[in-house]
Amino acid sequence: MGKKLEIKILSIIFSIIIASILLAGMFTLYVQRENTYELSRERLAATAHVITVSLERSMLDSDATVSKNLVSAIQNLEDFDSIQVLNAEGRAAFNAEAPITEAEALNKIKSTGKQFMEEQWDSLVFYMPLENKKECHDCHDSSIKMNGAIKIAMSLKKEKEATTRFVTLVVIGSFVSIIFMAFVMTKVLRKYVINPIKSLEAQAAKMSDGDLTFKSEVHSEDEIGRLDDSIKKSLVSLSGILQRVRDVSSRIAVASDA
Repeated sequence: MGKKLEIKILSIIFSIIIASILLAGMFTLYVQRENTYELSRERLAATAHVITVSLERSMLDSDATVSKNLVSAIQNLEDFDSIQVLNAEGRAAFNAEAPITEAEALNKIKSTGKQFMEEQWDSLVFYMPLENKKECHDCHDSSIKMNGAIKIAMSLKKEKEATTRFVTLVVIGSFVSIIFMAFVMTKVLRKYVINPIKSLEAQAAKMSDGDLTFKSEVHSEDEIGRLDDSIKKSLVSLSGILQRVRDVSSRIAVASDA
């Protein structure tokens, strides 16, 4: 019975701990992912803003060569999968023969007039509109609100792998801690709960055979200790009752013989 109780208690405790660790791991993964995404969003927005300002200034100089060189330069920036300057039709800027690949994104920008970001598990794509400001009307139709957009694509595979490694290490470390805790808790549980209960169980078995000495090895002052003390007091009272019964029986026997 003691082993069964021990297994029940430990199973409940460690089931709760394991469930807590898994939930904590999932929460940590979610928080890490959100932090990574937030930092990446800010980085993309800042980069797009710098490119937009630089491009606008080069365009105001009315030197297309400078603008083309700038576009070529920003396309080679590190840490980004790709950087594109798109015209109002959704094709690569300064290349009339380029195919229209971003018409849907440009239509969305034209309808909202705002920047937006497409998020996936391991990548981000950011679109920053190039507004058709008054300074641009000398070269662009004033009826058009947007001259195009800046598109920046950024892979998050490295960040994802780092986050996964971090969470994996946390979970593995937690399970190692569980093994150690299981050993310690088993020792503590046996010493303070299981062994005293086994002792009470053994003495109760002797009681069922008529042995009322009840010499248990419980020395605690908790619930088990109080139970042991109550049983001992009950046996003392029971012994007194049995002694009085024997005395009465003896007197009755003496009176019957007389």
